[in-house]
Amino acid sequence: MNKQDKTIIFIIIAVAIIAVIGGTYAYWTWVSNSTQNTTVTFTTGAGFSCSANGGGNITSNDIALAPTTCTDTARAIKRTVTVSPTITQNDGDIYLDMWLKVNSIGSGLAASQNFKYALTTSGTSCTSGTVVAQGNFNGTAANDQKTLLHEKAYSSTTTETYYLWIWLDAAETSSATQGQSFNISLGGLCTNQAPNYVYTANLYDENATGWNSVWLGQTMPNGITEYNTKEAAMAALKTAGGGSTDYPFFLRHKKGDGTLWCANNTTEGITACIYQTQTECNNEVADDFGNDWTCQQSTYTNGVSESYVGFVVTPTMAANNTGMTAGTYYLKGGDNGRSYNENKATLLSAFGSSYCTDYSSYFRCGVSGLRADAYSDGDVSANDDAGSYCNVNGGGSSNCGLG
Repeated sequence: MNKQDKTIIFIIIAVAIIAVIGGTYAYWTWVSNSTQNTTVTFTTGAGFSCSANGGGNITSNDIALAPTTCTDTARAIKRTVTVSPTITQNDGDIYLDMWLKVNSIGSGLAASQNFKYALTTSGTSCTSGTVVAQGNFNGTAANDQKTLLHEKAYSSTTTETYYLWIWLDAAETSSATQGQSFNISLGGLCTNQAPNYVYTANLYDENATGWNSVWLGQTMPNGITEYNTKEAAMAALKTAGGGSTDYPFFLRHKKGDGTLWCANNTTEGITACIYQTQTECNNEVADDFGNDWTCQQSTYTNGVSESYVGFVVTPTMAANNTGMTAGTYYLKGGDNGRSYNENKATLLSAFGSSYCTDYSSYFRCGVSGLRADAYSDGDVSANDDAGSYCNVNGGGSSNCGLG
């Protein structure tokens, strides 16, 4: 029997938030609906299914939200979310995405940096256990999504428990957040089609004309070798560096069909295809670019839809730096900063808080032999102490260089 690609969309939690003015700040209450009472399962008939449960109704006169900490049980939302993929025939892995969808949000909340969310593996607080995803709703509008899980692979039936936190942080002082409302739902997608990832070590050659780079929304340029594994890309970097150094970073690209919006400067021949919507592109051009920039939709086939810097925390590195966790990690770049908070969570998972610093527009973590950075404009990089690096630029290009 041929394996068929199946994609399932599931919407499993509806969250209605109603504003109630009172005290110094407005309060918001979480109002549950009946779909939260039971697990919702979507079965494809192709040997797998995916289900998720956002928990039962919130009682005790609902939850009143006001500026506070995420652990304030009277004023912050905490939900237990169970994810239960089921595989009934051995036909490869299945892949799960899960997100928060903003159905509507008041302008005051959308302008705030303090209306936050987090998904963790610990029910103790929004910073305990593994912080799977974290961020805020600043700049969001109706139909925007905040990623919680991305292409998480499952090879067998299991049940995983996560904790979702939504709160207005105690740092909030603006009266513009008063009297606001928002509506959020938890949704997801499950498929048995494996993501089409390739790995590269495309080196910037300072002695050559131009530079060897991969751009979002374009087919892989000639002269750049695609590898099937990260190990092969890292070996290529080692060979290019003379074969004496193991570099703990590389590039990963997802290939497929899709559509992106591009900011074009025809005068200078510059194109940045990093925007999901025309509105996002127009806003960026109006805020940061000049009159010689325009926005245009671009449809691509078998092109680069996502680019990442991958880096490896080796067991030796983890053993020598208490708080680090060995493993392979990915920072998504070139998406106009949409993954900034997720990248920060990734860096904290890899390095631990002791080796990280949160600056105003970027987040940096480093130990001897490895440093990694995520910038709010979508630039991500990993480098060593000798000046070698791999980078995905905020404008969509990616390359590596050897010091």
